[in-house]
Amino acid sequence: MVTTPPTVAVPAVPTAACARQGDVGGARTLQKKWTSFLKARLVCSAPEQQLHFNRLQAVFTLPGARWQDTAFFGVFQARW
Repeated sequence: MVTTPPTVAVPAVPTAACARQGDVGGARTLQKKWTSFLKARLVCSAPEQQLHFNRLQAVFTLPGARWQDTAFFGVFQARW
C-alpha cells in the first residue's frame, strides 16, 4: 500500500511596499533607481491561541515629520 503524506501548506507572509510618487532616483549610481522604496514584512498573530492573521486586507501609511518616523498600519484577517 502506498500512502501520500499530507500536503504541508507554506505559510503566507503579508508584505507591504511603498515608493514615493515622482521618485527619479539619486545621483550617479542611483540614477533611475527608486530611493524612496520602503518594504515591510508584517506578522500579526495570537500565538497563545495558535491563531495567525496572515491575510492583509488594507494598509494605511501615516507620514512622520521625518521619513524615519513614517508608520504603517495594517488590517489583517485570519485565513480560515
